[in-house]
Amino acid sequence: MAVEHESAMWGIHGGKTGDADSLFVKQNRVAVGWDKMGDLTLLAADREAFKTKVLEVHPDKKPGAIPNNAGQLFRFVHEVRPGDIIVYPSKNDHQVHLGTIEGGYQFNTKLEPSYAHLRAVKWLKSVPRTQFTQGALYKIGVN
Repeated sequence: MAVEHESAMWGIHGGKTGDADSLFVKQNRVAVGWDKMGDLTLLAADREAFKTKVLEVHPDKKPGAIPNNAGQLFRFVHEVRPGDIIVYPSKNDHQVHLGTIEGGYQFNTKLEPSYAHLRAVKWLKSVPRTQFTQGALYKIGVN
């Protein structure tokens, strides 16, 4: 008997300047940077392995940032699931894109080398930012 999982909702950003927007919107993907981390499926499926790798690859990181960074990567690989809802506030078109995760984690440096940690997404709707209250925009990381 298959057990259905309850969909979670995740927020994602396309880089500080929106540089991943084309990958997200035009190629139906969501992704995270951290290209120096390599294929994250090669790490043990626990947060300590991710912390160790972040520190190894970025030894200049502040100690307090390591668990946060490792946690983001761990969740993207091991907790995000197909069927989950994704919220992407685009800096380029000022829309909030809503979609569902369509596939598992992939490591692919060919599509966009700076955003090699990928998941397929099906965009369902785009809503102008003006349709959200300021409080809601702050919650999804839009200033």
